Amino acid sequence: MAKKKKRSYGFVIFIVLYIAAFCGAAYFGLTKLWDFMEAYEVSRPQKPVQAYMDQLTPEHICDLSGDVIAQIDHNIQSEEECRKILMEAVSGPISYARNMKESTDEKTVYMLLCGGKTIGSFTTTAQAADEYGLSIWEVTEEEFDLSYLIGKPMTVSAPSNYTVLINGQALSSDYLTGEKELYPLLDPYYEDYPELPYSVSYTAGPFLGELGCTVTDPEGNEVTIDADTDWNLFACTCTADETAQINDLLQKFVENYVAYTASKETRYARYHDAVVYALPGSNLAVRMRYALDGLKYNRIRSAELQAITVHYLVPLDDTHYLCDITYETLVDKGEGKYNEINNVRLGVVKTDDGLKVESMTNY
Repeated sequence: MAKKKKRSYGFVIFIVLYIAAFCGAAYFGLTKLWDFMEAYEVSRPQKPVQAYMDQLTPEHICDLSGDVIAQIDHNIQSEEECRKILMEAVSGPISYARNMKESTDEKTVYMLLCGGKTIGSFTTTAQAADEYGLSIWEVTEEEFDLSYLIGKPMTVSAPSNYTVLINGQALSSDYLTGEKELYPLLDPYYEDYPELPYSVSYTAGPFLGELGCTVTDPEGNEVTIDADTDWNLFACTCTADETAQINDLLQKFVENYVAYTASKETRYARYHDAVVYALPGSNLAVRMRYALDGLKYNRIRSAELQAITVHYLVPLDDTHYLCDITYETLVDKGEGKYNEINNVRLGVVKTDDGLKVESMTNY
């Protein structure tokens, strides 16, 4: 009986040792399996991609977009404004897509997309293989390109004495292109009247996004300048009193001048009626005097002034004015009456005896 008990104890000890060995082996195997599973999970290429996307924020993108902000004219658009615009541009959902063309077995390049635009990219690279022969992928590069938000420099033309404001900031002379643009109407007069107005061009930028531009006159009133702008109108700076006096002179002179040129028998009387509005000794006054004899051969029987349209009244200096007008007459030459259109430029001068017409040119 004693021997039987010894054998039973030995068997039990063997079983316990076997079970312990088995459990130890199983534990060791499971530990290794667990380590392998963890290593495998970490080695999956998608793991670092998702982790990168989870931590990607508009602030991070802006922090790495300093090259874009550096290109902007900060006299007009501050760094804070630029950063706000960049943040808004990348505040929407950001997705990624694999760039098959640039990816290889050792690296994968992903494009970053937001609002239908490619805003940058990042790269994951396979590191050295571990004890299981698995390579861990890590994000090794990232870059952002928001240059598509940069607009072209803005060029604005305005009269030289007007103010151009972009984003509420008045442009200084540093933004002038250096070229004077002459008003077409005044082109023949700049040599004799160097103080005549002209327009200039400003160029500013680049900027982020669309900035508002306004132009104000010397009194601070906002004006509209576009492709249909008649630049000659900016030279029409006569006062209300000057305008009234010149218009009165033009009405009286043209009315009497039409009557004078249409008269035969009464041409001398009509001449005296008209010449009182001309500057004595001027080319216009002399021409009117010399035309007296020729008027008797005039085929016109009668001419009546129908209307006067004043296009431009421009002060050339303190005493001289340029007047661009059209006047319409009803003419009778015997074959019937018809309307005749005359486009005329008159020079008006201020004298001690009031305003006088100094010159008259048809065009």
